Parts: sequence; C-alpha cells; structure tokens
Amino acid sequence: MIVAIYDVTRIQSFVFASRKMKENVGASHMVDLVLTEWLPELLKKRYPLAKTDWQNSFVMPSANQPATIVYIGGGNAMVIYKSKDEYQKVNCCLSKKILEETGNELQVASAWVELTDDLSTLRKLLFANLAAGKATRAVSLPLQGIGITRACSSDGLPTTIFEDKEYLSLPTSKKRKYADERKDYFEKLFSEYSFPSLLDELGGAEGNNYISVVHIDGNGMGSVFNEALAACETPETWFDTMRSLSCQINKAFLSVFSEMLETLKYIQTLPDFKEVFTVNDEGMLLRPLIVIGDDITFVTDGRLGIPLARLFLKQLRSKSIQVGNREKKLTACAGVAIVKSHFPFYRAYKLAEELCASSKKKAKALDGNDYGCWIDWHIAQGGLVNDLGALRCKQYMVSGMGIPNIHGITAADLPLYNLLFRPWKIGEGVYDFTQFLDLLKGFTKFPRSRWKTLRNNAILSEDAINNCLREMESRGHKLPSFRETREFYPSRETSNISPYFDVLETSEFYYELDMGGKP
Repeated sequence: MIVAIYDVTRIQSFVFASRKMKENVGASHMVDLVLTEWLPELLKKRYPLAKTDWQNSFVMPSANQPATIVYIGGGNAMVIYKSKDEYQKVNCCLSKKILEETGNELQVASAWVELTDDLSTLRKLLFANLAAGKATRAVSLPLQGIGITRACSSDGLPTTIFEDKEYLSLPTSKKRKYADERKDYFEKLFSEYSFPSLLDELGGAEGNNYISVVHIDGNGMGSVFNEALAACETPETWFDTMRSLSCQINKAFLSVFSEMLETLKYIQTLPDFKEVFTVNDEGMLLRPLIVIGDDITFVTDGRLGIPLARLFLKQLRSKSIQVGNREKKLTACAGVAIVKSHFPFYRAYKLAEELCASSKKKAKALDGNDYGCWIDWHIAQGGLVNDLGALRCKQYMVSGMGIPNIHGITAADLPLYNLLFRPWKIGEGVYDFTQFLDLLKGFTKFPRSRWKTLRNNAILSEDAINNCLREMESRGHKLPSFRETREFYPSRETSNISPYFDVLETSEFYYELDMGGKP
C-alpha cells in the first residue's frame, strides 16, 4: 500500500486573476471542488469499491478495496491506495479534469510514500516529498496566443468562447459558470444569509469606495497534528486521528464563521449602522471567498474588515479541539488589506497574506510556540503595493528617530517601524487590541483638524511631533493615556515606537461593532 497527499497549487493567481468579484467567487468554488468533489467522484467512477465517505469513519483498505480517502481539508487530501498503479491512474484522470475545467490555470501537486509500520515520520516524509515535488516540477503554462488572437478582457488569455456578447477565455467562462454554483453552495452552507455578487453591494456609500480583503489562517496546525500522531501505535489509529483532527478543525472554523455572520446580520438591523452603511434588504455586507479548514478569506466594506477579523479571532479563542486526552485551544492570525474597490484583487489578497504572515512573525517572537491571536492591517491609499516591508520602511520610519525596540527585540530580529505598533493581539498584554480601541475613543475628543495635524507631523521628525504636541497641549488637547503614560513614544516595554499613529491612520477605517445590547 502507498499513502498519497494532494495539494492544490496556483490558487491565488487563479482566484484573483480578475477584478470581477463574480469570477473570483466562481474560481474559489472551483478550487474547493478539485479535492472535495472531483477527486472523490473520479475515485468512485474508476474504482466503485473505493471508500470516499471519509467524514463518518475510517477503515483500512482491504484486498478488494483499491483506495480509501483519509481526509480532505485545509487545501489537502490524503488517500491510501492499494498500489502505485491505482494512484497513477487516478492522477491522470484528475489532471485531465483540471485541464478541461481550468485550461491548466489551476494545478494539483501530489506525492506518495510506501505505508510501513514505522509511523513516526510518515507525515513529515509525505510533506517533504510534496515540497520537493513542487520545487522540481516543470512549470506548465496555459496555451498562449498563436497567430492573431483576441485577448480575454478579464485574464488576458486567448479567447476561445463567445458568450453573452463577450469574448472569453476558457478559465473565465468556467469561473462565471461556477459562480452561481458557489452562491448556491454558500447559501446552502449558511442558509440564513444572502451574499452580494458585486463590490458595490458591500455597504459603501458614494465616496467611500474602500473594501477590506481579510485573510485568516490557523496557528500551529502542523504541531497539533504531529503531537497527536506521535501517540498513535497502529496505522488504523494514525489515519483515524488524521481524519478526526481534520474534521474537528473544519467544524470549529466553520462554526466561528457562522457566529460572525450571525452577529453581522444582527448589527445590520440597528438604526445607527444603517445611518453609516447602505444595507439592501436582507443582503450581507460580506462576501466569503475561501472557507476551507483553517483558511478563511472574505471581502467586506473597508470599514468592517478590522472589526470583523477581530470578532472572528475573539470567538475562535473560545473554541478547542480534542488532541489525544487533552483539549487544545484554537488560535489564528489575520491580515486585513484595505484597498480601493478597483485595486487589483490578486494583489489585495497577496497583501492580506503578507499581513497575516506579519502577525504570525510577531506572535512567535513575543509569545513563543504557544502564541495567540494577532491581527495586522495596511491601508493602501495610492498605487500598487509590491513589497510590504519596503513600503513600511519608507512610510513608517521617522527621520532622525532611533531603532525601534520591543522587549529587547530589534528590527534586526523582527520587522519594526517607528510609527507602527501593530500587529495587535486579541488578548491580554502590551499589545492587547482593547488598548487600540481605548486610544481610538480618547481621540474622539479631538477636533478632526487636530487629528490630521498630528498625523502629518508624526511622519516628519521627532522634533516636529514634539512641537505639535506642545502646541496642542497649550490649547488643552492632551494625548489619550496609553499604559499610564501620554508619551508619543512610550519608554517602558518599548522604545522608539508609537502606538498612537495606528489610531491616527486607521480611525476612518474602523467601525466599532456596537452590539446594541446583544450579549
């Protein structure tokens, strides 16, 4: 017997190749289908005795059973095959299906190992082989134009279909076809809600054309699996543990997403909310794009991205899964890219991914291996964001200021900038997000003109900010207190780094989710 692992690749470029949300939605549905439907259907079609109902129980393959799905989740699938021959035949069928549906714009990587009694390194070896395969495989490109061709307006590929008075490439046509299926899928999964099809339906009023692309990713999932699998003594318990953990993680993250939607739906009914946002009938001001295991991506109004991500992380902290004989609390990190609605979707998603990675870096540096929920965000006011680190170094380092330092950690060990206190933590400590909210409330006492003056001086130099603060204090305007100090650059646990600029920059892009008395 052999054990095979599957991983969908080129997801981001496929899903976000277009600026049209309908095509993004259809593409994300196709990504889901590759492993959740296409792989099981092809297995069953080629080998009717194959066990594809993996969620209910696990049974090791028998002599008459050519394949068994262990689990599908988090963008991966694990399958046990009776021999390499079955594995290769299924792969050929799956590759053909993906080629027919996506024009080779989406791909699947796979790897396998022989199943032996030595289970200690099985998962590590599988993923090592998968990584090696990804690194060495020949890049397969879609067919480009030959001779004189018309380019598709969405993805630039040669058009092959004339549909609804438009010339479309095969991938674009398929994405639009699957968009309606995706809508039905989410409205069946979340039956109480109706999701918008257009970015203009996300609640923004004229002049407020910013959207938030939110990416959330679970923390330390590999360690969770490794810990649980280390205690398994037989192949049956090893694979059943893989299946069980995958089901628990899927269920937990899906549950939190549902709770977040329920809260948003309630808040949308409040009069104060309707004064700020355009709410159409019962439609949600949020569009889910990816909800796969611990990988969550959704798009919403620019002012709702940070509060909704915070709400998700806050609710996730109360969830746990059973790992062996103990409960393991779940945590995740979030990245929120706040961009104009015409900003290239692919770049917005990549930015959200980078911000999520930024959260994880700070979490590991300060919390160690057992880190909690952290959130980072970026507001793209102008053009394209090619490199987050270079952009932040240019925008948030103040001329003449010293090197930022937090708890003895410097910019040499972790990306740090004078004017960025974020990422913030959804929890206790110096970086507790509630302190950001306290500063935000404190600044509401300031005239709007003072906000802008303070923000504009902060980026110039330390002298400029100090002069500005002295002038403001002479008129009775003091900085809100942060951890019992009113220093723009607090000198307790940190130095040469300010918590205030996050608030000055973000105030117009944060809408506090007033629960209106709801617990």
